Amino acid sequence: MATVADKVARRVEEHYPHVLGLAGAAMMLVFGPNLMTSAAANGWHLDQLYAALFNLSTVFTGFLFTFYSFVVTADRGFLAQARQSIYLQRANGFTIVAITAGFILCVLSIPTLVWQPAPIVRNLEMVWLSVWVGTSVWALLAFERATRLFIIFASRHKGSQ
Repeated sequence: MATVADKVARRVEEHYPHVLGLAGAAMMLVFGPNLMTSAAANGWHLDQLYAALFNLSTVFTGFLFTFYSFVVTADRGFLAQARQSIYLQRANGFTIVAITAGFILCVLSIPTLVWQPAPIVRNLEMVWLSVWVGTSVWALLAFERATRLFIIFASRHKGSQ
């Protein structure tokens, strides 16, 4: 029987990428204008940040899609034997969320790369950047969660081959 702490831990595990993504967007709305002013004063190359997160999300998303395709089609080895494992089922679910978040980040990053919002930000630009920052946080944490859970799954099923 699961304890209250187990139930809370499971809920945190399920939702922390989403919650922290929303928190990142909200923080960008609140602190973004000062952050962007500081970026301009210090000569930061924000275009490099936009490009780096676009590149990272495309690589992670492509890798996770390939990995997910392999996992769901494997018909032998420890993956086939452990198909009903709660760890594999949760890893698959979290992988789908990570792929979705990564895809959305890729799509949102394209106009950001072309437009390259200036450090002097107006209201609409700050809303766009807040959405982009929130999506970036969501995607990166979803990638981390899917990867970490698969590592747990693999370590629990090492000897089942």
